Amino acid sequence: MNELYTGNGATPSATKPGEVLVGVEVPPLAAGTFTAYVKFAVRKAIDFPLAGAGVAVAFEGKERICRAARVVISGVGMRPEEVKTIAQLLEGNALSAALIEEAASLAFKAARPVANRGSSPSYRKLMIKAMVRKALRQAL
Repeated sequence: MNELYTGNGATPSATKPGEVLVGVEVPPLAAGTFTAYVKFAVRKAIDFPLAGAGVAVAFEGKERICRAARVVISGVGMRPEEVKTIAQLLEGNALSAALIEEAASLAFKAARPVANRGSSPSYRKLMIKAMVRKALRQAL
């Protein structure tokens, strides 16, 4: 998906003239992997997110140690952005409330909202923190 988005608001997708995206293949999740996506939007089902977070967390063992994680934030930049520092924080650890809060803070630091939506950039930055927290709790 990184190749699909340009990060340029005038031409957001990297498709060439006449090119049509007809599908996306998503590989099956590995055993023990849980996902969640949450968004904040004015008109829930049909609106682009003002802030959104998608997470995939793979756990192992009874202690549910995180063996792999990906967190992507959206609605606060020119394209969806993976926050790799969150994966580095989570991997090798059990997800605790404190660790989830630290991950949410990393997402807050990574968010760079532009002033182009129905709410202020500072509010959307705060919402990213809440969305990452909520998505990680759901995945857990």
